[in-house]
Amino acid sequence: MSTCEREYEEDVIHYHKRGGINIFTSYSRLGNKNMVFKKGGVSPNKGKKASPELRKRMSDAQKGKKMPEETKIKISLSMRGRRFTDDHKQKIGEANRGRIWTPESKQKISEVRKGQKMSEVTKLKISEKLKGRVGTNLGKTCSEETRKKISVASTGRKHSEESKLKMSESGKGKKRSEETCRRLGLAKVGHKYNLGHHHTPETKAKISIIHKGKKLTDEHKQKLRDIFSGDKNPSWKGGVSFEPYCIKFTQEFKERVRAYFGYCCVECGKSQGGRKLHIHHVNFDKQTCCNDTIPLFVSLCLSCHAKTNGNRVFWQYWFTETIARLYGGKCYLPK
Repeated sequence: MSTCEREYEEDVIHYHKRGGINIFTSYSRLGNKNMVFKKGGVSPNKGKKASPELRKRMSDAQKGKKMPEETKIKISLSMRGRRFTDDHKQKIGEANRGRIWTPESKQKISEVRKGQKMSEVTKLKISEKLKGRVGTNLGKTCSEETRKKISVASTGRKHSEESKLKMSESGKGKKRSEETCRRLGLAKVGHKYNLGHHHTPETKAKISIIHKGKKLTDEHKQKLRDIFSGDKNPSWKGGVSFEPYCIKFTQEFKERVRAYFGYCCVECGKSQGGRKLHIHHVNFDKQTCCNDTIPLFVSLCLSCHAKTNGNRVFWQYWFTETIARLYGGKCYLPK
């Protein structure tokens, strides 16, 4: 037995011989000799440090042992209200650094923390503590296995209205740097998460309400123009929009098309109001009436006409069939 260990045990025995009041009985960590403590008294070993060898022996002796629930409750009650010093917190942090928790331990911690809510004071302290600190996961890429676990854990989870409001408020006024925008753009290249996804009518209504009254700045409008102009636009067809229309496609001819369809939108049935209905080339050929293509036209409102810019094959087939089935193949009044 080392000198430090001998002094440690002798001090415990000496305290026992001084005769404290029997409140509860414990055992010497070395010799299993009975000793008693006076409630509220100071341990005779306070301030003393055990040797590394002694610490190892105590650690090995405790391995595999499980505390009874009664003991856990006593320890929990005794620790309530106790505050660690900054030095103590640092020591605990260094001791746990690099520690790997077993799946069983992680599950237990998760179960214990379920339903717990941090106070606003605690949240504020954590926020102040982490300000300016670089994230530990910065630059790291999650493995496919980790991503799958996160996905499964998040499936079906819905944020409360309070959480949504907090996230919205925290993001207001924040501007991403050009570098961040570039990285986000590159990260999404080739991703098709929302391909084929359609918003519910409820979601569409919410989005509509959110955007009502919003006005884009001139700077924002110019950015959108730069992003979607020319060959950058997904509907770019080599510049055909700059080609002239057939000379027979006059205002008088357009009016005859509108009159034939009763001044209503062929797609949605909306009547012509203050704004005249658009005349759409079913074959997407601006030289119709001047070449050999079959002259097919329909009157459309602004909203329906905008839809025809995408999936042109479908819209050409749809309006051709509509004119043949409902209007006998005719689409304008004669002169």
